[in-house]
Amino acid sequence: MQRTRSRERAGATGAGFLLRTMAVCLAIGLSAGVAGAAAQPATGDTLEWLDDYQEALARAREEGLPLLVEFRCAP
Repeated sequence: MQRTRSRERAGATGAGFLLRTMAVCLAIGLSAGVAGAAAQPATGDTLEWLDDYQEALARAREEGLPLLVEFRCAP
């Protein structure tokens, strides 16, 4: 009998720990979302997409930056 009760308590403690952990993660996520919504992008913090591969490749080489290529199926 004693063993069964200790296992039940261990399960309840594990479930309680899981619930507390989830609550903390949710609180952190919500507070990060509020802080992120209030933050403004830095000046000049924009992306400029180029449609010409050769131009984009030349610019990436000039600036010493990697090139991100997105492949799409366009009609």
